[in-house]
Formats: sequence, C-alpha cells, structure tokens
Amino acid sequence: MTTSFETLLLLTPEVVLFIAALVAYLAAAFGGLRSGWLVAVIGLGIALLLAGGQPTDGAVIASGPVTLDGFSAYIRLLTYGAGLLLALVQAGDHWRAAVQRDGGGRRHGTGEEAGTFLILLAGLAIVGLANDLVLLFVGLELVSIPTYILLALKRTDAAGQEASLKYFFLSLVASALFLYSIVCLYGLGGSTSLPAIGSQLRSL
Repeated sequence: MTTSFETLLLLTPEVVLFIAALVAYLAAAFGGLRSGWLVAVIGLGIALLLAGGQPTDGAVIASGPVTLDGFSAYIRLLTYGAGLLLALVQAGDHWRAAVQRDGGGRRHGTGEEAGTFLILLAGLAIVGLANDLVLLFVGLELVSIPTYILLALKRTDAAGQEASLKYFFLSLVASALFLYSIVCLYGLGGSTSLPAIGSQLRSL
C-alpha cells in the first residue's frame, strides 16, 4: 500500500464532502430548492459515519502530510456533527419558506450555499489533520475562501458587499503573511513537515 493511497484513505470523509459539494452545485442548476441542502445532509451523514469508523483509540496514524490521532479525530467529528445539525436546520428552513411562499416552488441559491458550506467544513477538518505546512495552508484557504463567498451570497445591499470585499482583502493579507511564515520555517527546518521542523528547531 503506497503512502499516497494511505493518505487518501485517511481523507475519505473529506473526499465525500467534496463530491457532495459538486452534487449540490449541480443540484442548484437542476434540482431546485430542496436538493442542495438535502445533498449536504446526506454527504455530512456519510462523512460522519466514515470518520467515526476510523481508529481513534489513542493510536497515532501518520501518512505523509496527514496525521490522525485522538485530537484530530475529535476536531473532525465535532466539525461534521455541528455541520450536520446546521445543514438540517437550513434544509428545514428553506423547505418551509418555499411552502409558505408559493407552495413548494423553486428557489435559487440554496445549492451554492450548501456546496460552499461543505467545502468550508472539509477545510476545517483538513486543518485539524494537517501534519505539513502546505496542507495546513490549503486547509486554511478552504476555510477562508468559502467564508467570504457565503458572506457575499444573497447580500445585495451596499453594506453587505462592502463587508465581503473587506474580508476578502483581509484574507489576502493573512494568506500572504502565512506564506511568508512558511518560507521562514522552511529555511530553518529544511522541510514543510511539522515534526521535521520541530526536531530541527529543538536541535538549534
């Protein structure tokens, strides 16, 4: 079994969320109101089951840039559990809104919201699993980019658009500073692996 395949197995719940996000985006175009958040609920349920089925009995499973231990497993289960509850609330709210408005007619935007929400949750889980600075940066970007997209969705007022734009520029500055920090740590440790950097810093 290759290291890449082991890493993919550890990230199976996140892969499920990315697939569910893609389906939710397609549902926004073809499925109407209820499909987007329904897909999110199903995807989160499957991801939660897969994450719960992975070993969390104190063993540390490391595969390349990913490490699964008790803490990262807790962060992942907490993220997916809270996300599933929020998705259920959103699905119920959108269903009732459609029925009250026009007897179940189509409402646009819910698929985009649900898909972006799933990507954000996957990013949070990846941050908890990351054992490498590059993967940590990717996880943080998967959190920050969907966040300001969600802020901008359905905000047509000037104040909402201004807030989204300011958050976008703040995110760009934060990402640039984080990349600069990665370069500095790589220069000190000679690697982007967190354990390798830690060992190198302890030897200084």
